[in-house]
Amino acid sequence: MTSNEAELHQLEEAWADALADWAVPERYLAQVSTSPFELSPSSFRPDTARLRTPTLSWLAEELARLPEGERTLLDVGSGAGGTSLMLWPTAELITAVDQSEQMLAAVRDNAAELGIPLAALKTVNSRWPSPDLQSASVVVCANVLYNVPAPVAFLRALIDSASHAVVVEVTERHPHFGVNPLWLRFHGYRRPTQPSAEAVGAMLRLLGYEPQVARWERRAADPDDPEEVGRLARRACIPEERWEEVGAYLRAEPLQPTGVMAFRVQLS
Repeated sequence: MTSNEAELHQLEEAWADALADWAVPERYLAQVSTSPFELSPSSFRPDTARLRTPTLSWLAEELARLPEGERTLLDVGSGAGGTSLMLWPTAELITAVDQSEQMLAAVRDNAAELGIPLAALKTVNSRWPSPDLQSASVVVCANVLYNVPAPVAFLRALIDSASHAVVVEVTERHPHFGVNPLWLRFHGYRRPTQPSAEAVGAMLRLLGYEPQVARWERRAADPDDPEEVGRLARRACIPEERWEEVGAYLRAEPLQPTGVMAFRVQLS
């Protein structure tokens, strides 16, 4: 085993251990009717605000550099297409891969709403790496890696599937890190702080790539928006009858904006 391989193994073990710490104890799950990790397709709808992020800017740049007929985009862990669908028609063919058929159905519905023709979209219901490995000129994976306990093979497969560039986006900390103050306030329970996006950059470098890195922030939740308060409360396993208390707490103690990082690997 080379020194790089040994470091990668250590990083991956630490990543997996840190993710395991995010499991929610049963005593808190018993207080609510839905899992705090349950995802709704509506959370991943295409949004023009995404076009202003470095992730979308980089993807548009990489696709625009390619000749017509080669502007293909693979979206791994696509959700409802909130990232990739915003890039049509610059992306002439979009392949969305997700293990949830519900999410892929939402991709197709959202594509139809945006006027994206069927010939420009392919959906694949599969885990990643997929047994039937998909490929494209440009590959994107946004907000997926905190669900992946073995990220090295996952990242390798992203790179192997791209001929031109790969863009990976993750929050700086676990997506539920931002509601740690709610856990402490309403349950007296201290949640984990690791892993972090810095480990993703370290893995890419140990794999032999020097990614470009961008950082930005998503706005903090609006404590006067009942839908946003409910979303945060669900993540902290707070029963619905206490959501008004959650809103009052957030107005007095606003949560911090969520830090986001993106990594661009150029292959050609």
